[in-house]
Amino acid sequence: MKINKEKKNRGYEIQSKLRGIIPSAVRDCSTYKFQCPSFFKFWPHTTQAGFTLIELMVVIVILGILAGLIIPRVMGRPDEARQAKAKIQMESLESALKLYKLDNGNYPTTEQGMKALVEAPTVGNLPKNWRVGGYLEK
Repeated sequence: MKINKEKKNRGYEIQSKLRGIIPSAVRDCSTYKFQCPSFFKFWPHTTQAGFTLIELMVVIVILGILAGLIIPRVMGRPDEARQAKAKIQMESLESALKLYKLDNGNYPTTEQGMKALVEAPTVGNLPKNWRVGGYLEK
């Protein structure tokens, strides 16, 4: 019994020495063998992995800056896409007109219009070798 009492007193001696040196939140109950409040048992004794508020704010600011730089460049693309689409359609009409001329020897007249590329003309200079199915899909 004396041994246990000595060990118990030794714990209190260490506790009293540490009170002035180490803040209570840092003291480790298991190491220094003194009575701890119940919340100390769950208190983190090692460094925890995680992000601080400042780190999160820095990341959010960086993402905001990147979005501010990239979004205006991407938003300008629809106009370029419309221009490219119009250019492709014009090239398609040009090739359809060339094919019409190769088959029939001349371009459609103003009366026939572009409709002559889709369905066989019934007005004006009628084509001799008009292609079944037309020269354009629509």
